[in-house]
Amino acid sequence: MKSIFVHMGTEYRFESTSQRFVQGGAFECSLHLKNRGTSSQSYSSVVLALRSAAKGKEVTEELLRAEVGDLPWRLDAGQERKVVWRALLPANCPLGEKGSELAFVFGADESALQRMPVVVEMHPSLAKLARLLETLHQFPFKGAKSAKGWTELKFKPSESSRFSTVEDLLLGGQFVEEGLELRWKFKVKKFSATSTSLSVGKVASELRQTVTAKDLQSWESSHDDRVVLNYIEAALAEVASGF
Repeated sequence: MKSIFVHMGTEYRFESTSQRFVQGGAFECSLHLKNRGTSSQSYSSVVLALRSAAKGKEVTEELLRAEVGDLPWRLDAGQERKVVWRALLPANCPLGEKGSELAFVFGADESALQRMPVVVEMHPSLAKLARLLETLHQFPFKGAKSAKGWTELKFKPSESSRFSTVEDLLLGGQFVEEGLELRWKFKVKKFSATSTSLSVGKVASELRQTVTAKDLQSWESSHDDRVVLNYIEAALAEVASGF
């Protein structure tokens, strides 16, 4: 990905060699400044950062910022300089999905920064959780979004599964120092019967789990899905117990 713009006689060129951006994953990008003017220029500020904001909102949250070295920079006419940035995305990095914006911002003037939007894939641990829920328990995955530091995964259980009374599932994941916090929010159909009628209502059910750092390490590195399945089955058993 590449973006170039010229402001006040300086060319700013942003480039990234990363093909995919994943929560918690490594990335590499660079910012090149070239003085296209006829005299030397001084730069008291050089910005290369990753920021997040709700679409249409000016207030942004800075997630990461590159170290650009000693300032000010001084470039003679025709001279250029670059910053190479290698870092890890936060494990709870926003996904940049519809309704929000995630972008690399770059330039020298805060009032005239260029933006390069980016979409981030969910963390591999959450992707594994979604895959097992869908393939082994017939909870089709319907999408993910970011919400206040959580990554929320939406599922719609198949009517043919043994959890057909579950209307939907919103599963939140948040990485913490101790491991991974999981927040299971179920909407469950509840049947009420009298001698003359049968009615169906909906009941909300919530369960919290903490995946320990030790279990998370096995979860991420092992080809054995048993650790993940233990957490899934414990959560689903709580819902099933009320059927």
